[in-house]
Formats: sequence, structure tokens, C-alpha cells
Amino acid sequence: METAARQFDLDFVPLLTERYFLVCEHTLLADARFVAILDALNSSEFRATVNDLPGYDVTDTGRVLRVEEAFL
Repeated sequence: METAARQFDLDFVPLLTERYFLVCEHTLLADARFVAILDALNSSEFRATVNDLPGYDVTDTGRVLRVEEAFL
């Protein structure tokens, strides 16, 4: 939302932080199609592009977690 607010020269007050997950069966992690997604998420180009957007943080982008780990 911050990116959209900045685009229209609006003030923005962050109220909370949201985390988004791409969920899959662990067996898919070895699938070439999913490997390509992880490679893209971890690429320096993708990370730099997202980091340039106000309000986004790529610290954990591309990190593979078990469900239990994600909600500690």
C-alpha cells in the first residue's frame, strides 16, 4: 500500500506489517519449475527491484521454511 500511496503523492502511515507465503508440498521443492521460482525470488535483480519499492522488505524472500518455523 505504501508504494501506491507514494505513486499518488499521498501520505502513508503504516499500521502493521504483513508477511506473505508461497505454500507447497515439500516434494515440489525439487521440481524444476519450482526451483526456477526460488531462483528468481533469490536473484539479486529481483531483490533489488523489490527493495526499491517503498514499504517492502526482502529479508526473508525466497527462504524455505516449514509451516512450524514460519509462525514462531
